[in-house]
Amino acid sequence: EPPSLLVHEILGEVAGCEGAARCVADAHARLLAPGAVAVPASARSLCAPCSWPSGEYWASLPNPVLSPPPGAALKLPRFPREATLAPAQPFE
Repeated sequence: EPPSLLVHEILGEVAGCEGAARCVADAHARLLAPGAVAVPASARSLCAPCSWPSGEYWASLPNPVLSPPPGAALKLPRFPREATLAPAQPFE
């Protein structure tokens, strides 16, 4: 009997960078029971314009702030809300 639940962790630094939508759609088409549920059911990435944070913020960050390849993403934990210039908007 085909499964009715798909639990996955196919998300990268940007929600769509690892091809989760294609993989989940393929699983629904070939492997899962009709009406099966995927967890997570959706994901999105947001982008917002920001100003350069203060020196205190940069001094508070752990080293390194760049993740190792292949991701090579800039990690900015606890980014100060006052540096955000406009609300975040979906970009993918």
